[in-house]
Amino acid sequence: MEAPQIGLFKSYGHGWRKFTKYFLHMVLIGLILGVAQIPRSLITGDVEVDSSAMVLAVLLSAAYGILILPVVEYGAAWVYLKFMREDEGTEVALVFAGFTKNYLNIVLANLLVFVIVGIGFILLIIPGIIFLC
Repeated sequence: MEAPQIGLFKSYGHGWRKFTKYFLHMVLIGLILGVAQIPRSLITGDVEVDSSAMVLAVLLSAAYGILILPVVEYGAAWVYLKFMREDEGTEVALVFAGFTKNYLNIVLANLLVFVIVGIGFILLIIPGIIFLC
């Protein structure tokens, strides 16, 4: 595997060649990601806010967003990287490999990112709004 040449258009050209080489694989991974995100978007405003069904739906959506969705997104990013590196043995089924290895690390890393972003929001955005007023 040869390294891409340095330069803006050469880098885009290298990425485009890799994308066209593995086009169907990457489209399938994109479809898997789209389908994996559907359960998070099923909660609508049709159910009353104070109903127990809505509370259950929100809890299930949160659990899905913490325990399942990040693992699939990690797997997709990992497979994209393997395709770009042209590693042997790369297949679309590896999108779900995170469930068998590194599951706890993926979930904990996702929770850590959530906490860091939340703290950043509280420490940067809210004081900015207070200062603006």
